[in-house]
Amino acid sequence: MEEVEEEKDYDIFKDLDDYETIIHQVNREYSDEPQANFCDSITFTNEYKNQVSVLCRKYVSFFKKIKHNNRSYSNPQDHKKYPEYLNFWIRHQLELQSISKYDRSVLYIHLKNNYPQFDKERELENKIYCINEKDYKSMNILYDLYKNYYGSLHEYKTECNYFFQSFKENYDKCLYRCYFGHDSKLCDVMKIFRELYDKQKFPNIQNQCHITSYTSLPELSDYSSEKTTDSEDFNIGYKLVKTSTFSKPFGLPQIKGVNYKELNELIRLQYNMPYYYDDEMKKNFMMKILYQFIKYCRENKKNEKLSSFMKEFIEKYYKKNENEYNDIFADCKIGCKSKIYGQLYKSCKENYGDDLLLIEKNVNSYLEDQKTYIESLSALEVWIFKAQSLFQDFGAMSRISPTVISTMLTPLSSIFRKEKKRRKIPLFFPERSINDVKNHNSKHMKAKSKRGKIRFAYQPN
Repeated sequence: MEEVEEEKDYDIFKDLDDYETIIHQVNREYSDEPQANFCDSITFTNEYKNQVSVLCRKYVSFFKKIKHNNRSYSNPQDHKKYPEYLNFWIRHQLELQSISKYDRSVLYIHLKNNYPQFDKERELENKIYCINEKDYKSMNILYDLYKNYYGSLHEYKTECNYFFQSFKENYDKCLYRCYFGHDSKLCDVMKIFRELYDKQKFPNIQNQCHITSYTSLPELSDYSSEKTTDSEDFNIGYKLVKTSTFSKPFGLPQIKGVNYKELNELIRLQYNMPYYYDDEMKKNFMMKILYQFIKYCRENKKNEKLSSFMKEFIEKYYKKNENEYNDIFADCKIGCKSKIYGQLYKSCKENYGDDLLLIEKNVNSYLEDQKTYIESLSALEVWIFKAQSLFQDFGAMSRISPTVISTMLTPLSSIFRKEKKRRKIPLFFPERSINDVKNHNSKHMKAKSKRGKIRFAYQPN
């Protein structure tokens, strides 16, 4: 049975808390389900027969109990996605029990042929199929996230830190697969989950952890495809963290995880922050991002394209979190030297005080200051910086084509033509005796000028 490649609905876990309660009942009573007798007729010739038959019976029992439970809701239409959840559930159980692909297909076919026996309303029509691997992975990490959200401390060794750390890991996995793994459907469900979280944070551990308030989930941006456009400025930050070749035309170095770990992570997530359940941890992360951003801007200040990256960072990230940054600045001015974010603020002020001051007063002025600085540079200064940036990666020199080099030389010759018009450039050097020529170049010691020019001999070692 081939995996179906149709669009899958990931938004099927809102009622997971109810489903988890029902499955406990199913595990106790599935063997007594009279409408599941057809499951005993599945033909197998290997050791999986009993496992698959049990799964089949549980599926039938699960469906009937969820359907009965759904009728108790005041608005059953809001909870109508249980067939989709059941299809995920059985795929998940097959994975957990390491059932072979062939035996999975036998089970799916058997259920599709017999479901009308227990589903008179045919709600399961076209809802029984093997979910393809890509969609299953995304749905599985969403399942872990919702299960963690609805979980109790008892499931996490009655340890609050362990519970929240697990939630952070599951939430961040979803973020990475959404934005860096290019799964836009997952991004859509993450926004729905954020709304659920904002309404009620961790419903089953209320008052069990000594936390006055839980941190909010950061606002999520719309997913942006990495597809290239005619504009080289499009998604510039993402390109700087993903590929080394992209940075060469700009002369902007990669934003690598070694020196820019937090900034790199933020950009990979399309300027969405990971989850932090502790306010101080979140402030530390935010201050590291700002410090690394200012450091990168200072090191590449002469690059004409830097302002494009600065604008993207400011619009997509800083302005959305400006109020929180203002709180950090105010806190640090009062005194927070013992905190990591306070130490970072102090270091940033000492090393990049002018930059930090501009950002604190008005972040737009920081961008305008960069544009003004570039306009103040001479054409020769800009060209020299481009050349330095291009050749700073010595290993890349062999890959530079003659076309690129000629492109670099064209503006240089133009600059020198302009210089020649302004002042007289001597065309020869005064002849002088050469005393420091090595013995094996002795035949060139009596160099004579000809027509006002001097010939320089060159012999490679």
